[in-house]
Amino acid sequence: MPVEVIVVDESLWERANEARRREWRLLILDIPASELWPNRSCSKMVVHFDDADLEIRLHIGGEAPEIITVPRATLQSLLDEYISVIHRLEEDGLHAARAEALDMAKRVVHDDGARKLAAAIPELGKTHDLRRKVFSFVVSLAVDTSKMAGAHRHL
Repeated sequence: MPVEVIVVDESLWERANEARRREWRLLILDIPASELWPNRSCSKMVVHFDDADLEIRLHIGGEAPEIITVPRATLQSLLDEYISVIHRLEEDGLHAARAEALDMAKRVVHDDGARKLAAAIPELGKTHDLRRKVFSFVVSLAVDTSKMAGAHRHL
């Protein structure tokens, strides 16, 4: 059974403002859930990200969930670089050529994030595009990107 629903862990959801929740909903809608775990049978995926780990809980019926953990340290340098590029894209008076170079840098870091997720969780999806979408979601869990205009355009 493919994943039918992706949800943010309740404790993280409860602490988020409405703008951040709306962003999570949109990012989740962009992820083809049924393609996430092609070799697993699970109906629900619950995601949590805190100072220590990215935690993915795969629920299979009434059984205890399977838990996949990726240490935050594994992703932190890419998260920092990605957010740094976004902040630079938001600068006033940015020359068009500079904006284009930064947008390209953002895509490169995004690709690196997808590859990092593939290395950390080899069974996650089969396509690079799917892993890019998951990386976008992970970024939004790690940092409140709802106030960053350039965070998710041209993904």
